[in-house]
Amino acid sequence: MTRELIVSLPIAALVGAASASTLTLGVDFDFSIETVGGGTYVASEQLGNVVTDGGGPAGNLISDDLESQIIEDANSFGPTNDPAWDITGLELGVSTNPSLSLATSVTNSTSVDQTFVLTAFVISTVDFLPGTVQVQGTTSIDVADAGVDGVATVSVPAGSFGTEFLIEGVAEESIFAAGTTSPPIPFVGGGEALAGSPANFGPQASVLGNIDPGDVVEIVTTVTVSAGDTVTVNNVFVITGIIPAPGAAGLLAVAGIAAARRRR
Repeated sequence: MTRELIVSLPIAALVGAASASTLTLGVDFDFSIETVGGGTYVASEQLGNVVTDGGGPAGNLISDDLESQIIEDANSFGPTNDPAWDITGLELGVSTNPSLSLATSVTNSTSVDQTFVLTAFVISTVDFLPGTVQVQGTTSIDVADAGVDGVATVSVPAGSFGTEFLIEGVAEESIFAAGTTSPPIPFVGGGEALAGSPANFGPQASVLGNIDPGDVVEIVTTVTVSAGDTVTVNNVFVITGIIPAPGAAGLLAVAGIAAARRRR
């Protein structure tokens, strides 16, 4: 019998974009973990704004100290300070493309299989020209025999994908279908990758076709992990496109009006 437990950890981060001018980028980033059982854990941090020239990544805005604090808080969640997981590693990253990354190791600390849903998202502050948005990403999912009993499996539960990359809830790519599982581990204490892992996609045209300020850029990994064992997830989602130069949006609008008049 399984329990469901939802842990939401809104922290901070950034979505920006490449441009020739200096950008001041707002910070809004969220990491969450949920599994079977009840209750919600929320930790909120505000990192402020970051100024960048748009020429490359702004770097990881999530400090080691903050990541350590999130791990400590999440691992002591609940009335008994003993949730169904033990997060042993957490790295959260963003850059000015925008891009988003999540790397974490989570141990199933119960005596039964548990399904974990790991989510990271950022709120976009950019407005790409329609039709110019390209997406690409990579994901890997591995399991280790942390229980040292010779059995360790990770699989994708029914009704889910192993990893989904989304913009505004629209799946840009879905990897590892329901039923995908890892092969038997080669030895006691060993580990294996989910079948097909690692996997990547793109660069390719966005399914949504555009990204606007306020849009949610999200990675969701859903896996079932055997009792006592550890799943390690590494995800990266990169979005690129063309941002109009200052005043270009107005010129494009005028051009559109002129074209419409010519058609009439």
